[in-house]
Amino acid sequence: VLGGIFTFLSPCLARFLSPALESGPEMGKLLGIYMEYRFYGTAFALCNLAFAGFFNGIGQTKVRMNAAIILTVANILLDYLLIFGKFGFPKLGVEGAAIASTLATILASLFYLGVSLWKGYRPIYRYFRPANIDFTWVGRIVRLSLPLMLRSLVGMGGYLAFFWIVGRIGTVEVAASNVIRSLLSISWMFGMSMGVAATTLVGQNMGAEEYEEAESSGWEAVKLSIIFMGIIGALFLFFPSLLMRIYTDDLAVISAGIPVLRLLSIAQIFAAIGLVLSSAIIGAGDMRFVLGVEVGNTCLAYLPLAWLLGVHLGLGLLGAWSAEAIYNLIPALLMALRFKGGSWKGIRI
Repeated sequence: VLGGIFTFLSPCLARFLSPALESGPEMGKLLGIYMEYRFYGTAFALCNLAFAGFFNGIGQTKVRMNAAIILTVANILLDYLLIFGKFGFPKLGVEGAAIASTLATILASLFYLGVSLWKGYRPIYRYFRPANIDFTWVGRIVRLSLPLMLRSLVGMGGYLAFFWIVGRIGTVEVAASNVIRSLLSISWMFGMSMGVAATTLVGQNMGAEEYEEAESSGWEAVKLSIIFMGIIGALFLFFPSLLMRIYTDDLAVISAGIPVLRLLSIAQIFAAIGLVLSSAIIGAGDMRFVLGVEVGNTCLAYLPLAWLLGVHLGLGLLGAWSAEAIYNLIPALLMALRFKGGSWKGIRI
């Protein structure tokens, strides 16, 4: 329902928000186009969250992992085709990035729908029957999901605001940032996959009152995430030019992106810890803590530092993306302290 409302109102929302984010006539226009296409995918994004929660709950984490792989790979390929106009596709720039993300989200939704219809789950769980709706459970679901929904909104808002800040630096920097985001999504795919496993294992062990096993499974997922994301980070460190050239042959864009990728190579370790442990804590039911960290980190650290370093102090793109590295570091520390502290073991849903 919420997704349908956002989708229907997306053109109005984009026109309303873009002047507030405008850093120049051209940049304001681009932001409006980007937001409009991204809002069109809101309903599908929320459906993906619902499907992911269902399959995690029944222990079928491979379904969500496969959906994440489809979404990430499709996004990367479509970015390559639509941003830079490869293989006969139109060169759409920022508009292409938004279309690519929305189409990738839709593909993931279609995958979830196909699995739910054809893999034998429908006759068992009967989730498409209106008569099965229990409004007591609906209330509990809303109570539990509201912090996660707010977290997603804060994250999306922070993403848009960050690109507005980068837009104040220059158009080359915006182009480089689009490529960097696409490359980061490959690394995040591994972290999110381990996060899915952590959410499920922690939640199931909490339900069985196996609290030590729940904690152990969370840390094991962190180790695996560090290994996989660390490998991607090493590629960022040693082969940044080669990775940038996959997306563009513009030397100015490549030069702008190289130092940022090297900086973010170290940040992948922090991102690995934060992604997995936040998911583990969500699996334990401590959604409010995760929301609080996201709000505080975005509003008090990430965006102010991006503006201070990138624009005010004149450090440019590297300064703005330094805020991203700190944005990864803070949750890693806070989530590790929270998970190690064990207060989540007393939560009852």
